[in-house]
Amino acid sequence: MLLAGVSKPTRDQAWSVLSAALSWAASSYLVPEIQTNGCGLANEPRVNRRRSMRAGGTGYAPARRRRGLGVASWALSPQAVEAIRAQMLLRVKARREILRQRDAMIVSLQYGLGARNQEVWGLRWASLAGEFAWVMEVLSCGQLTEWGKTEHSTQRRTALPGVLREELVEWRAALRHAGHPARELDFIIPGDLNGPGHGTVDSRTGACHFSENQARSWGARCFTPAVEKVAQRPEFFPILGATPYSLRRGGISLRLRAEDPQTVASECGTSLKMLSDHYAFAIEDLRRHGPRPADVEWRAARTALTASNSHEQAPRPATNHGGAERERRSIFAWFSAHRRAIRAA
Repeated sequence: MLLAGVSKPTRDQAWSVLSAALSWAASSYLVPEIQTNGCGLANEPRVNRRRSMRAGGTGYAPARRRRGLGVASWALSPQAVEAIRAQMLLRVKARREILRQRDAMIVSLQYGLGARNQEVWGLRWASLAGEFAWVMEVLSCGQLTEWGKTEHSTQRRTALPGVLREELVEWRAALRHAGHPARELDFIIPGDLNGPGHGTVDSRTGACHFSENQARSWGARCFTPAVEKVAQRPEFFPILGATPYSLRRGGISLRLRAEDPQTVASECGTSLKMLSDHYAFAIEDLRRHGPRPADVEWRAARTALTASNSHEQAPRPATNHGGAERERRSIFAWFSAHRRAIRAA
């Protein structure tokens, strides 16, 4: 096309189409010969050269958002996600441990996969394949369907971050320990953890998934209270107003810092235009350094939060040595006086 004098916009469009086709082929079992998107290895300039090569960039200009809602709540950072997960795992009166673990697992799934709400409820253990997860079914109007929100939102696979893979192993073991099945055809998020009368049973497999009511109410009942509690801390106040969909935007924004946009669009079931308009945001908590892989950033946030919690819970050495010594002497004096009074009696 260069030799033929084709204009740059036309060349860019052709390159975008070729890259999209190769991304699909690399992620599809139908074309085993292609393992990667060759456009990412070539020297030809790509469409809209990403600004993520600069520290703190995402590759796209800030998109339009609802008035009054900042980036911190619109697209959650890994630090905010970990704080929300930790809040969900805290012991809450009259809330069983398996339900707390379930809520934390939902957060991790939607964030780590950059998934839509309805896609999380349709994931089965059979959906996991090594370092990838296949999005094959979604929950729509309380029913499982193979057709998602957009043309390419189902029948696709997306990368599983290492942190998420480890958490899934722990969650599956927790389910079995609590007496719940975790077969390949069972749903990763069962709908009957509160008892047999909850959730909806899939007639084909006998597995139980979230009902429409459970799916609709989970955000308000479980996610929002955790966000509001975390937002009481000054450093997390800007996340107030975040919704479960903020996990998808944040997960995609995190990946775009270090990955090819076409690959992210393909794996997350969207388009380059949608990424530019609705999903690519500069994450303020990560501006201190350049782009790093999503798994590295997420793991660093979890490690930092664990270290911080351990430091806060560690016993602090006493500083009022003089007061402690006076209190000890007073106790001994009281016991001595008490013994003398007993002898006198």
